[in-house]
Amino acid sequence: MCQSNRAQDCCDLLSAMVMDEDCVEYPLVQPGPYGRDFVSMLVAQCQHNVVFDGYLMNALVSLLTELSDSCVRAFRHTCTLAAVKILSSLVAVALSLSAAMENSHKLLGVERRKTSGRQASPRLDRMKKKIAELQEKRSEIESIMDIIFKGVFLKRYRDVLPEIRSMCTEELCSWMKLYIGSFLNDRYLKYIGWMMHDKMPEVRFKCVLGLQSLYGDPLLLSKLDLFTSRFKAKARRGSPGRAGRRRGHVEAVTLFEVVTMGRSAMEDCVEYPLVQPGPYGRDFVSMLVAQCQHNVVFDGYLMNALVSLLTELSDSCVRAFRHTCTLAAVKILSSLVAVALSLSAAMENSHKLLGVERRKTSGRQASP
Repeated sequence: MCQSNRAQDCCDLLSAMVMDEDCVEYPLVQPGPYGRDFVSMLVAQCQHNVVFDGYLMNALVSLLTELSDSCVRAFRHTCTLAAVKILSSLVAVALSLSAAMENSHKLLGVERRKTSGRQASPRLDRMKKKIAELQEKRSEIESIMDIIFKGVFLKRYRDVLPEIRSMCTEELCSWMKLYIGSFLNDRYLKYIGWMMHDKMPEVRFKCVLGLQSLYGDPLLLSKLDLFTSRFKAKARRGSPGRAGRRRGHVEAVTLFEVVTMGRSAMEDCVEYPLVQPGPYGRDFVSMLVAQCQHNVVFDGYLMNALVSLLTELSDSCVRAFRHTCTLAAVKILSSLVAVALSLSAAMENSHKLLGVERRKTSGRQASP
């Protein structure tokens, strides 16, 4: 009887959780980092200890894959987060294995040149064996990553919850940025293109941020050519007939167009003040320098924040940002040189006055 009541209670609880999609009684949707601690610990443990344990890692991935497909929001959200974070940690492990393999190949080349024409060296055999082991481990890691991607991501990037869709988008962009050889290709980029048309602005915004990071790296532009040509026209057309999401969609598409213009279009842009006739575009720089020269220079927080902002924007792939912020930065440096010179002159003058005062008070009691 007791077991029957307990089972009924469990059924009632699960039914309530299934029916109430707005339930907030689980850690990930509550304020603070507390609900994510277990994910951090899980990733930290998996990264080096459990990854190559054939049974435990497979069991963990299978469990998360099943629970991430649950109709209970708490299970689905939590296990999806755990799964994609584990994939992110596996990316880091794969990168470290790739670096170790590259280093081992270099050492193997050096050793081969040393032993050229001689009998095979035991050290050479050990190096080859190590490279083979590293290759096997990386293949195992990539296999687990593929299982998580197919079992979790491919189902959850279309989830009914925008939080889960945003999370999947953000993690996919980070994988493409970090593990270029495996993830930065059309097989994965197409999901970002599709999610650019999501009905929720926060999901589209995650896409834009990820693409901004990718397009900001000149070395990656060649890998984005097909994606650019395929999705740029669709983004410009937008999604007609959705008045309720119009504003958020237009904002995302506008930024997306800036990102996908590519370096050549950005370099040819002349619609900013510094390249137009007249001094109008430089007024803000003059005012900035005038203010900085005496007022802001010694404000530790404000000056550091200003320099950090200009440093970041001066490295932009957008010509207008790069030109304008570089000008502002070098003008500020020039004003700091002037400030340093005036301080040096003041110090020199003070030293002279100090010498005069010392000669006056020589042999007398120290003067205040």
